[in-house]
Amino acid sequence: MRPIDRLTGGLVYKDLAGRRRVRRYVLAATAIFILIGGIAYRGWRQQRQSMALGVGMPTAANTVSQQEVKGATPASAEVALAVTQPASMPAQPTVTPSVATQPPTPEVCPDDPEAWELPGIAQNDNFKRIEPSCVYNGLARTVAWDLLRVMGYSAAEAAEMMGFANFPWRPMPEIMGMTNTQGPMPIALANPSPEEIRQASHPEFHAWITDSEGNPGATLTLRGCYRTETIQSDQVERWGVKYPVVCVVSMDQEAWVVMELGAHRYATRSLPTRRFFIYGYAGNGLWVSIGYQEEPFVEIRLPESVDPALLPLTMDLKQIMQDREFIAGLHGLVPWDAAWLEQTFSLTVRPLPANWQSLNKLAEYQAIRDEKEQWAKERFP
Repeated sequence: MRPIDRLTGGLVYKDLAGRRRVRRYVLAATAIFILIGGIAYRGWRQQRQSMALGVGMPTAANTVSQQEVKGATPASAEVALAVTQPASMPAQPTVTPSVATQPPTPEVCPDDPEAWELPGIAQNDNFKRIEPSCVYNGLARTVAWDLLRVMGYSAAEAAEMMGFANFPWRPMPEIMGMTNTQGPMPIALANPSPEEIRQASHPEFHAWITDSEGNPGATLTLRGCYRTETIQSDQVERWGVKYPVVCVVSMDQEAWVVMELGAHRYATRSLPTRRFFIYGYAGNGLWVSIGYQEEPFVEIRLPESVDPALLPLTMDLKQIMQDREFIAGLHGLVPWDAAWLEQTFSLTVRPLPANWQSLNKLAEYQAIRDEKEQWAKERFP
């Protein structure tokens, strides 16, 4: 059996009907990003006031060429896309997190969403952009917190670096949301279980998403926003979502996940994918992360890919990169990645463990799980 066949056989299996199915651990690896988000539970318990909740998201990832923008929906062809980061990070013995410098904002940026305008992005598209654009500064701050948590920093470290008193994370199992082409509907969100949240709350648990060269491998892109209400004539119908405005952000991840807890380190290959995350506006300039949409879940096909696709929806890396640049540009933004994080906040990736690609012992992975479980039992009896 060829090495490629052996690898494919380890990722899929055949059910009783002879159809290929993706093994659970493949999808589990791509869910690491969400499990890391569970660290937010620690801050959530400490918070005395609950933040408002709500959301919305797309039904499919889509790409459009610049020539088509006037007559087509930017997110209306099936597409899901990812990117490689340009620079590998030098190894250093220790890292002291620095506090981010907020990007400059206008003297007056309204924090009341009633003062915002949400003009359309393209014809027949429910997703909008927000004006004034300074509103995006608050959203970008929460996105940066999410990004830092897959660049080697714990949630507590990331919160300190971005100036959050509490973690901006409010998971929900389902929300009444909107897709770019369909009206309000219930949309299922994927979030870790309470037990997984507690176990992932370890303040010394670090994780990275990288490409095969060790460059930061996560990129987030704003798809669009909308109000959580429907207006017909002079009648306003609210959806029961506490967030007045919701934004949908695609998250593209590369092919490796690396974990570290104390002396234990583990690295594993992960299926490159795109998912869609939901952020809700909680007031006073604060945006919170709510979860990611269960569907669509799209496989990113790298240029060197020769194996059969494992997921029903696929997109080529080149298309993904073009999509990211174009869609972000419609909002006057750039994709939110490691280069953006460094340019905007002067923050860089935490160095990977030495020889990280060789850290593939399952015993180390089990040790990380056991230590997190024990830590959680002691603090959350």
